[in-house]
Amino acid sequence: HRNAYYSLVGIGLPNAGDVSTELTVRLSNNITVTASNPLIINAGSTAPVLVHIDSLTLEPGGQIQCNTAVTMTVENFIKN
Repeated sequence: HRNAYYSLVGIGLPNAGDVSTELTVRLSNNITVTASNPLIINAGSTAPVLVHIDSLTLEPGGQIQCNTAVTMTVENFIKN
């Protein structure tokens, strides 16, 4: 089972000169989202958040709430 959180600071962007940024990365194997257990994505700063989930199951009434700039990749999405 893999759950990981990384905060990367000072990443140089190609062709951006001396500009650097902060980036948050979250990884998980399997997540089941239900009405009583929503997936809520927040950031501790204004940094964008990258989320990678191997398998995401969305049950009836389940919600995904993104309260920041998010790029999410899901390998296997199951809607029940």
